[in-house]
Amino acid sequence: MLVIFANLLESSSSRPMAGPVLQHHLDQCLRNGIVTEEELWRWLREQAAPRRLRRSFFDAARRKAAGFAVGGLWAASVAADDKAVSCPRIVFGRGRKTMENQAVAWFNSGKSRIVQPDALWLRALRLTLEEMRTLSGTFVASTGTLTYDLVSAFAMAASSPLLQIMPDGLRSELPSDEHAQWKTQHPFITALSCHFGRNRCPKAVRWTCRDRLAAHLADVHIVLELRPSSRLAQILADQHRRDPRAIWVLEGTHEDGSPHPGNQELVEQLPVQPRFFHVGGGPSEEPRRKPAAGISALIVGEGWAPCWEEYLYHYTRACNGPWPGQDLHHYCISILKGDPLSSHSALATLARILNERRIRASHLLVRGQQSVVSLTSRPPRELHLFRRYNRSQARWTLDPYGIALRKTIVKRMGARPTIYGGEFVYRRLGPEDRYRFQSRGGRTSWMGEREWRLNGDLLLQDLAPGDYFVFVPTRDEAGQLADLAELPVPCVTLDRA
Repeated sequence: MLVIFANLLESSSSRPMAGPVLQHHLDQCLRNGIVTEEELWRWLREQAAPRRLRRSFFDAARRKAAGFAVGGLWAASVAADDKAVSCPRIVFGRGRKTMENQAVAWFNSGKSRIVQPDALWLRALRLTLEEMRTLSGTFVASTGTLTYDLVSAFAMAASSPLLQIMPDGLRSELPSDEHAQWKTQHPFITALSCHFGRNRCPKAVRWTCRDRLAAHLADVHIVLELRPSSRLAQILADQHRRDPRAIWVLEGTHEDGSPHPGNQELVEQLPVQPRFFHVGGGPSEEPRRKPAAGISALIVGEGWAPCWEEYLYHYTRACNGPWPGQDLHHYCISILKGDPLSSHSALATLARILNERRIRASHLLVRGQQSVVSLTSRPPRELHLFRRYNRSQARWTLDPYGIALRKTIVKRMGARPTIYGGEFVYRRLGPEDRYRFQSRGGRTSWMGEREWRLNGDLLLQDLAPGDYFVFVPTRDEAGQLADLAELPVPCVTLDRA
């Protein structure tokens, strides 16, 4: 009945209905004890003016709801007897309908997009995930933040029960055969959302409801690191004042062992004493990855200064999230395993290029669908003159890490200078040259980058050892690269170049 009503509310409005309004209507339907379609129809006729509610609309909503049911969709009430919880009161789900085991949720304020594999919060997460797996608990997680994604990935990899809150809604219209395939692939997953169609709240509101649902549904809360005066801390404090439950709080999040101020603020608001836990030992000082047998370490450039004008340069930068071609699940698993390349920093990106023996082409910043490798003729000592800060991505367009390739060799491989211009220039180019086109830019010109492009991947195995070298800012980072990379190649440190 709730799914029929939700579909009817969707079809009767030209604009998406606000989440709290939708939830209020659904709650009223539930509280009136409606159990048959005819009871629902009569109740709706009483609620709405007859001219605004047609039987054809009702029948269409009923048929659509029947299709959802075949796709495995169901509805449930949340905190129906708790007047303090006003929204959401109704959720839609797919998958398992019960949680036989104790449910556990992890709470962590947002972190930098560049992950440090040895960060304290991450080591605490790994430790508690393993402990809860041995206790056969149900993992409560969501999407939208790295911590939720990590918990979900761990539960899926361990085939542990997972209750996953979907703030962006369920993919509810699954054909019956695809639903059967989903149940086979994810037999331990329950997906929940407070909406399944176009009626949804702004992103910030959805994320707040996501955290409130996780706090309400979990029997155990594990707190990693909270920012002072954070919304998440207030959600947890409110939940424990209404309905206290077990809560673990990470302590000693600073080098001197003092608690994180956000965690301390939460503890002071809790009506019960939490269980504190800590992570023993600090980050490992030993290299976590050794070069393969027969592979030499990188050679730090001393007493040798390259002739910078003879090279083209491919600069690397941090990759926020999965590598190109890597899915989110495997990215999260690499972080949980402590893969030193999982930081996806500019240095890790350079190490990945050396380990794969290729610079991967991309079409993201190229007009059209041709994938290219971007190079520049400007050496590292000129980087400050042409790189820019991208505010939307909170990072520089280029970082002082990269690989220098002998210009004559790369030209022989097909690299050509970029053609800068406007729409008229692009239309005059032949199809074979359009991958080289780049707009001059608006207020600030892109021409200062002096870009070159190679159509397709650049394979390092096609180059002789003396045809290229890598560069990093400092001697320490050259040593880190030696631990991460598996290809012997000269490395110039820019503080000595």
